[in-house]
Amino acid sequence: MARLKEHYKNWPESEEPNLSGKSKKKFNKRRFAVTMYCDGFTLKEIESKTGFPPSEIQRFYKRCISPDKYGNPTGFSALVPNSRLYRQKSKGKFQELLREHPSLEELIRERFLGIRRKNKPKIRKCSISLIHNEFIAECHKVGISEHDYPLSTKTKARESLRKYCQYLKQSHLTKYVRERVSRDNARSLENELSQNLLKKNITSPYGCVQLDGHNIDSTMLIPIRRRDGIAEWVPATNIWLLAVICEASRAILSYSVVINSNYRMIDVLYCLYKSMTPWHKKEPGIPEISYSENAGLPSGLIKTCKYRAFDTIQLDNHKSHTSLKVINNIISATGANVVFGPKGVPEIRGVIERFFKTIENEVFQYLPSSTGSNPDDIRRFQSEENAIKYSITVDDIEDLMDVEIANYNAKYHSTIGCPPLRYILHKDEAPGKIIRRVPEQSIKGTSLLEVEYIRVVRGKCSGSIRKPKVNIECAKYTPTNNDLMINYYNKKINLRVNFLDFSIAKAFDLDTGKFLCYFMAENRWSERHSYYERKLFNSLFNQGKLNSDESSSNLVCLNKHLQKRAGRNKSRIKKSAQFEKDRKVKLRNQKSGERENITPLENLKSPAWYSDAYSDFKIIEDE
Repeated sequence: MARLKEHYKNWPESEEPNLSGKSKKKFNKRRFAVTMYCDGFTLKEIESKTGFPPSEIQRFYKRCISPDKYGNPTGFSALVPNSRLYRQKSKGKFQELLREHPSLEELIRERFLGIRRKNKPKIRKCSISLIHNEFIAECHKVGISEHDYPLSTKTKARESLRKYCQYLKQSHLTKYVRERVSRDNARSLENELSQNLLKKNITSPYGCVQLDGHNIDSTMLIPIRRRDGIAEWVPATNIWLLAVICEASRAILSYSVVINSNYRMIDVLYCLYKSMTPWHKKEPGIPEISYSENAGLPSGLIKTCKYRAFDTIQLDNHKSHTSLKVINNIISATGANVVFGPKGVPEIRGVIERFFKTIENEVFQYLPSSTGSNPDDIRRFQSEENAIKYSITVDDIEDLMDVEIANYNAKYHSTIGCPPLRYILHKDEAPGKIIRRVPEQSIKGTSLLEVEYIRVVRGKCSGSIRKPKVNIECAKYTPTNNDLMINYYNKKINLRVNFLDFSIAKAFDLDTGKFLCYFMAENRWSERHSYYERKLFNSLFNQGKLNSDESSSNLVCLNKHLQKRAGRNKSRIKKSAQFEKDRKVKLRNQKSGERENITPLENLKSPAWYSDAYSDFKIIEDE
């Protein structure tokens, strides 16, 4: 049976009718028949179970999906014996007028709901009198004479216009409140509606999770690799903390520390990836901090949370969240629902916002390199100096975050009345509890961090032979198994590339989904690089801002350009000059046998979000 458009789960919730005796039995029997119909059972199967003929079953279903006075499905309340359905009153001539002249209806909606037309100013809180005056003018414009309706009537359909505006108010309540009452009231209304949609999941662990990013109000030292193979630690303030939190248990499922002006979609996907993979304790480089008893993240301590999938994820309207790649990867890898809250209403994600406030007040504000809590805070002017003075690095922050978040999950939480980890254990031990997991092989296959391309294999095996190849993001890829790919000449294949390493692609048969072989990028793109580096290079190259010669890799050309662009900034020019001066002094000291404090390139630790992720993905087998 074809899947029905309207499912009973999408109908508005209604209270259980106060029935008894035969009426209650009749109602429950009707409801059972409709639920079977919506779940895909055939009419014959439903008839054998309930005794209702097919025509009666379909009649019950039509009653349920019939609109109420607000335009929503009536739902199961339509099955109450002797109940009457809402019948919309005919709007008579006025409704016919709007159907004949759509411009009149468009005008009323624009003026009453504050909808803006192209190349026309937006008018807010337009009164009924003003709308009526413009309505009459539009009637003359569309060719309605004084002897025709509505101009022939005494009030020129003013009362009908007012009633139609009331109908618009009921059917577009949120928009009406935003445009004609206040934006704050509209946000509160949207918040209430969103909470009602998600209220079923708030008590079940992993039922609903929230993800967001927070800019850390502190300065840290990060390693910058120079062309001479030496790394320098320089201050940075653009540090982001990403976290995934379970709304029911208040447990932090995963976190990531990102060094960038803003976090991107790969950072979001990697943070979600970490929430499902087992967590392991770190060995903090700071001897003064330690894990408390039973501290940790759920995926590392609780068996039921290993490779566990969440049902719903709440996101705000950040650019990295609304990307189609992010949404598709989340849905395909986890099967979860993705919910975006209304703009300017952070209260909907109040759980994670409260966590960020707690971690900021209890951790980052106490660091010597803190930038303070406001622009006028005196700590802001000493942040960079203290970061250098006390050598506060990103590695230190990552160690501190791991310990603090692990301890946070083991602390008593006043909202739930117990530690978050204990809450999850208690709920998961309930009889009949169903736990939805993502297959381990699926997680290790990193479908969450992959982007998909459909490409045609190009090549030629007769005459002037050309080896098989495909093109991805302006780069050529050649297979590791040429003999196999000869059979796919001029055929489409599915290619999946990891966001973190765009030098390798996995090829799959488009029809069967069978893995074929690996495709390697051409020589100039053979070095490990991310999706963003590829996109940035292509963008700059198309603009004519890069001089890419054949003797050097594309990444080298990109780095040269970025260094040149950064050098236009006067402050950076001064820093670069001082940087070069210090470098020469250090090299001179190194030659003279004095103690050197420069970290060699090979001993540097890559950012955790990059190195840890990459270690699981780059697995190449010879075909």
